[in-house]
Amino acid sequence: MQVHTEVTISAAHHLPGYKGKCVNKHGHNWKISVTVAGDVDKKSGMVVDFTEIKEIVNELDHTNLNRIIRNPTAENITSYLLRRFKHKYPTKFFDISVWESDKSYARATI
Repeated sequence: MQVHTEVTISAAHHLPGYKGKCVNKHGHNWKISVTVAGDVDKKSGMVVDFTEIKEIVNELDHTNLNRIIRNPTAENITSYLLRRFKHKYPTKFFDISVWESDKSYARATI
């Protein structure tokens, strides 16, 4: 079974060592989509609780991402979230996309 949710957060970042305008601190409204696959828990009737997914993503909301992730590119934010989810739900499978803009995102599946 698969479940899917999307969360939008606002957060600032800069890209150290990058030779372009993103070297300066700026912000985005990031759209983060999370798909979780696994067995439905017989007791709860859920694959995962949507609230718990949103709590993990919302840890990044209204933050300076550089304080959490050394080089917070869309790719590194995606990897960070994958590690957080796999730590909490080691038997589940995840597909995560982090949208930096309407047309640009990073995606990973584990």
